[in-house]
Amino acid sequence: MGCKVDHIDVHSLAALRQLILFNSGDEKLSQDDLDALTEAIYGKASKASLS
Repeated sequence: MGCKVDHIDVHSLAALRQLILFNSGDEKLSQDDLDALTEAIYGKASKASLS
């Protein structure tokens, strides 16, 4: 499953992390997922600001 996110605030990102932890039951997997999501969102934003 996936979703497209252009922007997410810090509080929503924290809530999303808790949701991933709750649903996966695997803290390492969820941390990897959260890191990938954060990089995808903020990496894209950083690249856009450089243009």
